[in-house]
Amino acid sequence: MNPTKVYLFECHDPKAKPPTKFSVAIADQFELETLILYSGTNGLCMDSSWRHKNENRAPLTMVATVNNEEHFVPGAAYLSEDVKTETLARFLQETKNRVEEYCRAVVKDPTLIQHDNPAAVLEAAQSILDNPMGWIPKWFMIDKDLASVKAILEVWPDAIIRICQFHVIQAILRWHTDSGGNLEEGDNRRPRLSHHEKRQMLVAFRSLQRCRSADAWDQATQLFLATLRTIAGDGAKFRAVKNYFESNWFTPFWRRLWTDMGLPLSMTRDAAMLNTNNWIERAFKTIDQTFLDCRANKRMDRLVIILAEEFFPFYRVWEPKDPTRNADLIKDVRHAHRLWSTPGMVQETEDDLWAVASFRDAVVAAEFDKVMKNMIDDEDPGPDSEAEPEAEAYEDAEQIFHNQFILEDVPPM
Repeated sequence: MNPTKVYLFECHDPKAKPPTKFSVAIADQFELETLILYSGTNGLCMDSSWRHKNENRAPLTMVATVNNEEHFVPGAAYLSEDVKTETLARFLQETKNRVEEYCRAVVKDPTLIQHDNPAAVLEAAQSILDNPMGWIPKWFMIDKDLASVKAILEVWPDAIIRICQFHVIQAILRWHTDSGGNLEEGDNRRPRLSHHEKRQMLVAFRSLQRCRSADAWDQATQLFLATLRTIAGDGAKFRAVKNYFESNWFTPFWRRLWTDMGLPLSMTRDAAMLNTNNWIERAFKTIDQTFLDCRANKRMDRLVIILAEEFFPFYRVWEPKDPTRNADLIKDVRHAHRLWSTPGMVQETEDDLWAVASFRDAVVAAEFDKVMKNMIDDEDPGPDSEAEPEAEAYEDAEQIFHNQFILEDVPPM
């Protein structure tokens, strides 16, 4: 286990006293510098994903930010058995500790810095150390998730937290509730609005989001409800909409997380960095499409390796500029997946020892066998032929393979 890249590693052991749950967090020096450099001005977002990441459906939680060009940059990743408040709080607290520890290290030895702007990293690190509270991101952007809110507040009691605007609107249009799930057709609590009425309702809701204080809340909600009454009338439709908002959005706990309450006067929650966390969801899609090649990954250890050795370096070495997935990268990743499943790549030699073949040797052998098989299959000697088609095909395949595969396709390792 590489302590410069991996932390919070713990095996699942229900018989331990106390029982332990599986967990592992990943962040190397460059990612820590990313958090130091950008989180103080551009904030953080946090989200979790379950689908296709591993056969145990262990959630992958990611903390990330954006650089000054508003491009996604990862900060840390966390695989765990659940995403309960205590689990997320432990991840955030240990990440905070590592950021502050790294700040002390780079201030002591600036040659450790890996970013191409060491002066900016050094200045940001010193600023964190000068703050009695240590590392405090400017704000957090999350989905409407109670465990995430509680975990953030456990580590940063005065944190500014906002729910992604896209997910707020999406939840309202689906009539999503705090108890989980959506109000379905046939539920007498589900408001029944036309498309035009929903659009008018969202315009009124956007105006309500501009409320800046608890003192102004009552007046703002009365104006919102008056607008709703003109949209939906004064009957059962209006009462259903009113009850939905009062139960799921107007509580003191949630209303601060989707309005402008608590923000500086010069800022609204529609600010470029404070509006959505869709860029972290795009990153999950990049993992699925590019680094997993749209395959359902099975092994947990493989996912850790992909994150530490492929996904994070991708943002360190390359700055993505393509509007869509890079075709060359897709080709390389598919080649890597083929290597992973090539017979003979990894063989057990004796107890606890494994022999790993050279990538070049393994793929050359596999591709040569494929070329040879195709040529033998294509050979159709007549009934009177005395030729040995397999031997001839072998010689031809060797020459074709050398010219077309070894000389062109296999890069030096």
